[in-house]
Amino acid sequence: MEKSMRYVNGIDRKKVKKQKDILSRRTPGERIFFSVVFVVFSLQTLSYLLMVYWVVLASLKTPMEYFFGKQLAFPNELMFSNYSKAFSGLQVDGTNLFGMIFNTLWYTALATFFAIMMPCITGYCISKFDFKCKNLIYTVAVINLMIPVVGTAPANIKFLNVIGIFDTPLYVIWSHSSGFTGSFLIYYGFFKSVSRSYMEAAEIDGANHFAIFFKVMLPQAVPVLLTYAITNSISYWNDYQSVLMFIPSFPTLAAGLYLYGELEAQRMGDFPRYYAGLILSVIPPLVLFACTSSKIMTSLSVGGLKG
Repeated sequence: MEKSMRYVNGIDRKKVKKQKDILSRRTPGERIFFSVVFVVFSLQTLSYLLMVYWVVLASLKTPMEYFFGKQLAFPNELMFSNYSKAFSGLQVDGTNLFGMIFNTLWYTALATFFAIMMPCITGYCISKFDFKCKNLIYTVAVINLMIPVVGTAPANIKFLNVIGIFDTPLYVIWSHSSGFTGSFLIYYGFFKSVSRSYMEAAEIDGANHFAIFFKVMLPQAVPVLLTYAITNSISYWNDYQSVLMFIPSFPTLAAGLYLYGELEAQRMGDFPRYYAGLILSVIPPLVLFACTSSKIMTSLSVGGLKG
């Protein structure tokens, strides 16, 4: 009886408890170190929460309260009307908040789709097919990731003007269609670990290369694809530099609010309405991360992604 209680599903409970006791033991130096780290991270978290608290309060004040009242004081009257005014009052070059939301949606969708699919295709081809210069292409791709690209914006703008896609939605497709981004290495390692028996079985059934990839191999990479889709979509939703430089006629929420804060908000003095627009812009990625954070965390492992 005692032996049956000790073993659960073939696991020695006494041994597991002993291992936990060993892991929980810390030297005085380790306790001091982890205590300091905890205090530092707690202070950092509180500073972030304080900034969020300040922005929310500022979005609910009148312009007079914002400029002449105490910054962290609760407003005398909650001006929720600032949020409705943000949709009509926040405009950049004739594009209001509704237009910015629309631009953000198609920009995020296009950029995310091509950013996750192109490295997936190249990673699959290089990992599963043997051809000349295969190792050379892989080596060049790795070296390319090490080369900094700082200062290439003027050359990129000139090149985009020459080929006629500057300030057009085609720029989004062109700029995110590279198959050798950092995620290429993750896809390469993932497909490398998948057995070729799946491909051989599909070939026996008469499937061609496209059918094998889209119906057999790609479904197995869904956890990796979803993780990259979530993280990339949040990144592209908040991207404003690329939009300002390469597609200025299509301001997204991030780019439009940045321009409004730099120009219109300072000129008009209506910062509460500007902060209301900021709060509205962060709600979608915040909700997305809250709903998918467990998926992201379970898909991540030390040094890469788990399939």
